[in-house]
Amino acid sequence: MRKLPLKQVICVTAATVLMSGCSTVVQQIQETTGNEIRKVEESKASAPTELKSKQVMKEIDTSPGPHTKIVDILQDPGKGSFSGDKFNQSKVNQALDQMPIGLERDAAFQYLLGLLGENYKQLVTVYDDVEMVDLQEQARVLSDIAKDHQAKPVTAEEQAGIHAGEVKHNQILFLIDASSSMGKDLQGKSKMEWIKAALTQATKAIPKGTQIHVRMFGKEGGVDDKDPGQSCKDTSLLYSGVEWTAPVWSKSMNQLEPKDGWNPAGLAIQEGAKDLSAHKEKSHENRVVLITDGVDKCKTNPDQQAKQLSHSDLHAAINVISFGSNLQEEKQVSSIAGQSGGEFISIKDGKKLIQALQSVTKEIKLMDTPWQIRALEKSANTLQNTRDQLKDEHQNLSDVTKNEQEHLQAANEYIYNQSKIEKTDYERIGQWIDQRYEQVDGHIQKQYKKSNGKLRKDWLSQVDNLEKSWDKTNSKNTPKPFAEKKTEMMGDAK
Repeated sequence: MRKLPLKQVICVTAATVLMSGCSTVVQQIQETTGNEIRKVEESKASAPTELKSKQVMKEIDTSPGPHTKIVDILQDPGKGSFSGDKFNQSKVNQALDQMPIGLERDAAFQYLLGLLGENYKQLVTVYDDVEMVDLQEQARVLSDIAKDHQAKPVTAEEQAGIHAGEVKHNQILFLIDASSSMGKDLQGKSKMEWIKAALTQATKAIPKGTQIHVRMFGKEGGVDDKDPGQSCKDTSLLYSGVEWTAPVWSKSMNQLEPKDGWNPAGLAIQEGAKDLSAHKEKSHENRVVLITDGVDKCKTNPDQQAKQLSHSDLHAAINVISFGSNLQEEKQVSSIAGQSGGEFISIKDGKKLIQALQSVTKEIKLMDTPWQIRALEKSANTLQNTRDQLKDEHQNLSDVTKNEQEHLQAANEYIYNQSKIEKTDYERIGQWIDQRYEQVDGHIQKQYKKSNGKLRKDWLSQVDNLEKSWDKTNSKNTPKPFAEKKTEMMGDAK
């Protein structure tokens, strides 16, 4: 049987079915596959046709599909109709049933990619999108706090309280996103249920004497999704107190329910600053924890509000916990932490939320620790949090790459069993699929290693800055505390 290129087969088939010409059928197949037929023909002109083995293909660094090099795969903006989360086995099989018989092997491979191929041009940007927040800004905030301590020293009574686990004149503000997305299910519970449980557990462990505030934002929306209603204009203070008591706390938590409103994170920061200011005369330190799963939709400028708060006489950094957000949303909300000298923590697992809260609240116990050591520990936490985020995103991409390979191989076997391609074509297409996987997987492994190395290099640069500051402000006879903490952190950050 003489093999035909894709466009010619479609036209021949269409001639016996439709009198309206070939273009309609070509368009239908293009819509089904997600690829332009023109690209198949163009790719054949440059694709090698006499490659005899996978080894030969590796030696000349080509891919006998629509592309010849890994760089071309990474530059291709195309994406299969049923790739990634859109995968649907039944619909894929229906599309494969429409595939003409007798396609040349590169055209058949292109057909499969049109259904299942991933857009790696977009996906590999993850290695550039995951970044650490500003470590120098973290150090600046802690340095400013240290200056405040010098101007208003901790009393002997307060010092004794710190060592006894009681910290007076400290404030912590929790800003909780209660917009509609917090009602979504995560591991059998709503996100809000996870938050309330973790918040209750974390606040119980906060040192006695700490002023705790809980403010909710994202209240009731309007009549439809396009109407923010009151949610962009109002937030609610649910709890404010020093003595933690279960009845009062439970009453506050009962009010913390997801609403149909929008996310006004900037307004919440602005209103939260007022909560802290009301007690600032008695407060040595102030800190904020923002828990959200999305970006500010009310244009209340959270970055600017965060920057103003950290530069005010409150010197409050905002530690942001992103709970089940996608990477693009995380990139935006992490800037709130970056602008204010806080930490950014990405959480996808509800069970890890309590760990994230405990990691940012334990800093309350460090108020009598030199600021350089606090900054060193905070920067190490930031490095680890960013590495965890990078690792999660890398694993997701690795899974996507492996799934693409498996789906393409299954589709290749399907069309072979349907006698749409011959055995030699089936075997060669299988080789191409494996080579595509090996090329992409090899690339992302290199990118992951490179990004991880850059994170550590940036962190080490900040460690050097902190060590220089320590040496300037401390006697040469007292390098031990910083050196010991540095040794500990260096071991953890290998």
